[in-house]
Amino acid sequence: MGHPEADEEQLAATSPALHADQIVCPLFVAQGANDPRVNKAESDQMVEALRQRGVEVEYMVKDNEGHGFANQENRFDFYRAMERFLEKAFEKCGINITIINLKWGCSKLGTAPFSNSWSNELSKKP
Repeated sequence: MGHPEADEEQLAATSPALHADQIVCPLFVAQGANDPRVNKAESDQMVEALRQRGVEVEYMVKDNEGHGFANQENRFDFYRAMERFLEKAFEKCGINITIINLKWGCSKLGTAPFSNSWSNELSKKP
């Protein structure tokens, strides 16, 4: 965030769009179709450009959301999709991930308790 003219150099240095060619890791993008800050068309372009370069991109768009997911079911969908994404991404790196939800129980990935709702424990595979 910043002023388009006064902070032009900083904005250019940190803009994902201007550095998309450097993204090589799998990416999860969650977008509200009614987002007033991040235009969906810009996310669509970023996702398409990355996919054309062979970058693995998981793209979730919620038609009834703006900037951030306020609808509870959309948040649950987001957490489930993020869990699958992280499990797959970390598995490729040889890392086990355990995601715990104390309110609704443990995921299929593990059972160790943590102090907050959505936590993860990373450990190297044996």
